[in-house]
Amino acid sequence: MTSFYQANALARLYSGKAWWKAVYQQVFPYFKKAKRLPGTHQLQNLGVDKILRTEAGKDIFLEEKFDRTTYDNFFLEYISNLEKETPGWLVKPVLTDYLAYVRLGMGKCYFIPFPPLQMAWLEHGDRWLAEYGPKTAGTYRNGGFLYDTVGCCVPMTEVLSKVHATIIDISEYLPEVI
Repeated sequence: MTSFYQANALARLYSGKAWWKAVYQQVFPYFKKAKRLPGTHQLQNLGVDKILRTEAGKDIFLEEKFDRTTYDNFFLEYISNLEKETPGWLVKPVLTDYLAYVRLGMGKCYFIPFPPLQMAWLEHGDRWLAEYGPKTAGTYRNGGFLYDTVGCCVPMTEVLSKVHATIIDISEYLPEVI
């Protein structure tokens, strides 16, 4: 699992690449443009990292998760800050339309419709926790501990059997990764 600050560094490095236009066009056929929001933007707290706009003027709100790992699971965060008991991105009310789960180490991006993912968690989360267990990950900055995040590492096959996702091979754009 990639830490919060590592994931943010990966997002800054990869999120603005020009090749995303070709990727978005594979998922959203009438894609027109994308706008990455700064980390301080108020929509960030509502699950929006990027706004995609279609030719018809429809806005699609995207939450991005970047990870270098090759694990065959998704980390589904249900507690963002254990010490403050802050709900994780999966279980709080958000504006997110799609989760773009970018697995750089695998050269794939999973576009997962977010409301169905939240419904899958509501329906199967207790079983997933019983079967796969909670996973705690510490968040550190400058070597100092900040807080723990808690999630469940659910096998990709399990999640994708409950929620239809569009999977795009992005390996051709990632020669420097691996």
